[in-house]
Amino acid sequence: MCNKRSVTAAEEVGSIYQEFCLLKHTLDHQHMIRCVTMLHSQSHVHLVLQYGGDACMEQLLSTQPGCRLSRDDALHCTTQVASALSYCHAIDVSHGQVSPWHVWVEMARNRLVCRLVDFSMAARVQYVSTRKTLCGALPCVALETALKEPYWPKPAACWSLGVELLEAIGGQGPLELSVRWRRGASLAQAALETLELFAQAGSHAQAMASMGGAHDDAALACLEALPRPEPLRSANASDVVEVLSARRVQAARFGSDERGEEHLSSGLPPNNGEESGHDVVVHIPAQRRPRRTAASVAPLLGPRPYSLPCW
Repeated sequence: MCNKRSVTAAEEVGSIYQEFCLLKHTLDHQHMIRCVTMLHSQSHVHLVLQYGGDACMEQLLSTQPGCRLSRDDALHCTTQVASALSYCHAIDVSHGQVSPWHVWVEMARNRLVCRLVDFSMAARVQYVSTRKTLCGALPCVALETALKEPYWPKPAACWSLGVELLEAIGGQGPLELSVRWRRGASLAQAALETLELFAQAGSHAQAMASMGGAHDDAALACLEALPRPEPLRSANASDVVEVLSARRVQAARFGSDERGEEHLSSGLPPNNGEESGHDVVVHIPAQRRPRRTAASVAPLLGPRPYSLPCW
């Protein structure tokens, strides 16, 4: 729902119409919300959407022991979101603000079904194109985005997906606890401090264990493939799906859940590999941009707040 009085610029009207067109006519994926129709009155515009789920991922985590999911549940949910991103990227659509608030979860037949929602900041971009629009908020906003630099939207989405996995497997707030952002610091300053953290060896394991001491080799391997201090030019969400699916198969065959036999109250069983069909690990290409240093990004620090306005 959108109040018409709050829409004062042509860009805002275009954003509403673009989201409607994407969800109604362009995007069609089982792990993505769909728009049924648009309704409007004298004061409001309504997008009538399909049922997204019982709660967003952020709300779901707050109800779980330790505010986190089991390893199998976390990898299962992240794989679904990654498949939705892969579909978007294949048709050159960038979501722009992947986060636990924009992933809704439904308990369906004793399984978790995740759907990516809110395409108000989405954009059509070619893989070789960069974007300058600041979208998203801490802790999931990609570093290149927060530093107000031109960035590749698809690798940036993989960073945000990695933070979403970190929240699901490590508990709510592990990145904030690891980095210890200073109150009142700008968004760019917080990104710089995050960059310094992930430039250190063992930082992914440190972040995952910062809340409740969580540790799991399969989940850690997935985390190390996603939030990286050097954005990958040729990385895309389909590579992430391959990695996550293969790691789920490996974990089901050789590893026990770090939280023992306890799973989400939905009763989600460990994946046995039959659903994904991936039996090998596919490595994400290693072409990288030059590592950023404090000197190279210091001039970009400015008085930007943590949260950016999102439609």
